[in-house]
Amino acid sequence: MLTKRFGAIFLLHHAYSPYRVAKLLGVSQPTIHRYQEQYQEGVYDSILTTITKQEERAFLKFLSDFAFSRVDYGARKRLRKRLSS
Repeated sequence: MLTKRFGAIFLLHHAYSPYRVAKLLGVSQPTIHRYQEQYQEGVYDSILTTITKQEERAFLKFLSDFAFSRVDYGARKRLRKRLSS
């Protein structure tokens, strides 16, 4: 659940809509709205400012594979490979 929470915060930080975040990560909309309120209050600022651009890109690729792993074999395979290393 921690990965989904950070993924939601990360996507909200990158201006994804709460609806889209909920659908991508399989999390309820009320949960995403709660995370969005916390994000707007600055609760996650210290975490988000410590991430480098390279780490952001890598995490975004991971989230993409995570979201599409339900329907795409290639994404599922990449996700398994990332999780095993």
